[in-house]
Amino acid sequence: MENACQSQSTSIPYVNTLILVYFTFFLKNILIECVDYSPIPEQKMSLKNLFLGVSDQSFSAQCREENRKLLTALFLILAISSMHYLTDPDAIAYHNVARRLYYLPIVISAFALGVRGGLMAALLVTLFYFPHAFLMAHHHDPAPGIDKVLEVILYYIVGVTTGVLVERERSVRLDLQSASTKRDELQGQLIQASKMTALGELSSGLAHEIRNPLASILGSAEALSSEFESTHKKRRIADLMLSEIDRLNGVVSRFLTFAKPGKPVRKNANILALLQHTIQLLPDSERCEIDDVDEKECILADQNQIQQVLLNLSLNGLAASENPKIIFQTSVHSTNGRSYQRISVKDNGSGVDKNLVQTLFDPFITSRDQGTGLGLSISSQIMDAHGGFIDYQSTNIGSIFHLNFPMEDT
Repeated sequence: MENACQSQSTSIPYVNTLILVYFTFFLKNILIECVDYSPIPEQKMSLKNLFLGVSDQSFSAQCREENRKLLTALFLILAISSMHYLTDPDAIAYHNVARRLYYLPIVISAFALGVRGGLMAALLVTLFYFPHAFLMAHHHDPAPGIDKVLEVILYYIVGVTTGVLVERERSVRLDLQSASTKRDELQGQLIQASKMTALGELSSGLAHEIRNPLASILGSAEALSSEFESTHKKRRIADLMLSEIDRLNGVVSRFLTFAKPGKPVRKNANILALLQHTIQLLPDSERCEIDDVDEKECILADQNQIQQVLLNLSLNGLAASENPKIIFQTSVHSTNGRSYQRISVKDNGSGVDKNLVQTLFDPFITSRDQGTGLGLSISSQIMDAHGGFIDYQSTNIGSIFHLNFPMEDT
């Protein structure tokens, strides 16, 4: 009878423990739902932000996954600790199982935050477990003291080891993503290069075929113009012919420049002087300004070609708004492990047309009625020939085009 009563009293803590575990996981799921599906996205806050002071502007899927892991680890620690405190001290087997179960939240936290997560979970486990293991004389873990000390040490070892492996795996994954991005960029460059080569050959052939008869037409128009007085009706027609021939000759010249932009003769060029000279050549120079450019900044470049690029970008910017404003800036930009001296041309237009984003630097692509669509293509070729590149940022309140020159060349 006494044994039966003792068995019944011993089983009560186990029932309480199970009830507490179920309640804990039920509460955990409720909190996860509250964190993940808040009706006001701007007020969402990750546990990592809450406990570690990390500010995230966006609540991403990765952050939600970290929340789930951290909440799971936290409530596992609470549930396992409750099992320790509510289990009879004589139930050695249950205490041994509970002590080993602490590894689960440690590993889960390490998967969420790496080494930091593993150490935080191990510390939290120690805080919960230590009083029951060593301080409570009437109700404590019955395992030998040395076993409990070694177990606590192993918590930290497992947390750090798992965290290191997780961080290494993430680093490898990021490297693979970076390599994949570089591969896609190289493929795009190869496709663009093949397109430009084919179009260059076609443009060169067309330009030469047009220029030959154009020279004859020009000579005839000049001879015709000289036979009439300036007030004669036919003189005005001849002058109109000369003007249109000159415009057509300019288009042909741009075709030839696109087909064969020429090898750059690179010399040390002062950026400030280059920008000042460019502004002098612009029709609305008063609408252009240079913002905080060091007079000692230089690039290794073909000054005439880069000036052509700056003129192309500036003229595009001036045509992008009814009340245009162009700002020239310089900065240092790093990407893919290389540093670049950057010259930026900023306008206040309406931004790049979304339909042109993928083909913006392709030839004959333009949103202007009188544009040839060769300016950005030629500019891109010139920057490629200098070992740099041109990129841009665009919003509905303006665009910024960046000329990037490798700094090891300067």
